[in-house]
Amino acid sequence: MVKSIVVFDGFSGTKRRTLLHKKVFASDCDNIVTQSLDYIFTVYNTSKIKRVFVIGDGAKWIKSLPQYYKFESTTQVYYCLDKFHFKQALHHLSMNSDYEKYLLGYILNNNKRAFNQLVDFIKSEHPKREDTINKKYDYIISNRNDIRRLYQYRMSYPMESQISHNIAALTSSRPKGYSYNMLRKIIRLRLAFINKQNIKHLCLTNFNSTEIKHISIEHLNFDIFDRYKTFIPTYKNKLFTPSIGQYFH
Repeated sequence: MVKSIVVFDGFSGTKRRTLLHKKVFASDCDNIVTQSLDYIFTVYNTSKIKRVFVIGDGAKWIKSLPQYYKFESTTQVYYCLDKFHFKQALHHLSMNSDYEKYLLGYILNNNKRAFNQLVDFIKSEHPKREDTINKKYDYIISNRNDIRRLYQYRMSYPMESQISHNIAALTSSRPKGYSYNMLRKIIRLRLAFINKQNIKHLCLTNFNSTEIKHISIEHLNFDIFDRYKTFIPTYKNKLFTPSIGQYFH
């Protein structure tokens, strides 16, 4: 799984928000928490940071991040559940715009009893959806403090769209297959583009490297030319079913 952290210090716009001074980190193996901390200490005067907001979908690794971003004893660090995931869960639970408004009000006013009563009523109306309702109920209730904090500080930043645009749109929006090495190269190139680095300059600078790599024939993979490999599908129940070998002659 590729994890990502987006660091920013504000936004512009109302309907379509743009994050200010955005810096994106992503990797499936590197410690992006350390990378993000190095960046923050380099770019910002951390002694003047009063509040830090960590916004995410409720994953354990994201909820654990506040312990790393406390720069001074006076720095207040809050975790908030991303509004997209909360609204999505609320919609899947109720499937009714009026019920959504009531449920939202109960959460914001910390009225768990009324929230439970309405959820029980929704389950009685839609018994076939009980499993989904229970799942979304657990998700909302376990994050209710983080939801209230989200609205208290008016944190409605589009973190889900950031992940979708920065990483998912390129690598998983359509069926694709990558080796681990190629995936990491693609992510590094994508991050360089998003973070407005000069990719051409980076490429040319790399040519000045004095590192010498010795690549022998043992490093190369010629499986694609092996007629006995079965990674190419054979279509069955057809008038014509070509064998594997026929693809290579």
